[in-house]
Amino acid sequence: MKALPNIISKDQLIVLSKGQSWETLWIILLTHTIKRLRYRYGIREKNDQLNARAKTHLSEVLDIIFIKGTRNWNSDHYPTFQDFLISVIDSHLSNSFSKSTLKEVRFEEKGDNRLSENAEDDISYKELKEKSFKILQENGASDDELLVFECMADGIVKPQDIRAELGIDQNAFRNIWRRLNPKLEFVRKKIESDE
Repeated sequence: MKALPNIISKDQLIVLSKGQSWETLWIILLTHTIKRLRYRYGIREKNDQLNARAKTHLSEVLDIIFIKGTRNWNSDHYPTFQDFLISVIDSHLSNSFSKSTLKEVRFEEKGDNRLSENAEDDISYKELKEKSFKILQENGASDDELLVFECMADGIVKPQDIRAELGIDQNAFRNIWRRLNPKLEFVRKKIESDE
């Protein structure tokens, strides 16, 4: 006989939440949300706008969990409180960004200056970018490395511009670049050999 999942309800979650270090947890959740918005959903906004958007989504997630009580925690599946919250964030963002909404946001955010005159070039660029992302992911690229690559793919190539776009300092950028550079070389060779 299959064991029942260990479900923690709204009332238990409220009690458990009081024992959390929310100063640290909030930063982790906000960073995760910003990365998801940038990397997974292609939101290209200034840092303060993106920060505000992420806070709005986080408020909605906390409302779903602690006010509406529509999400319970299966602690067998998500072992820590943080894992549970991140899973709800991911689910909420996925539900918030339907495919049609995502296309609208990407078009509006990028603007006409990033669109090629030739539709075939746009399709080729998109396919090449997606293929490169896939190769990087298969070769263990971290979210930070993928964010840097995305900046480069979108035409932001100067290190200081990438750092400003992602809100990271010079040391963090150097560490990311040191890990990313060999992977980019591998991507280049792989794409050249496929062609």
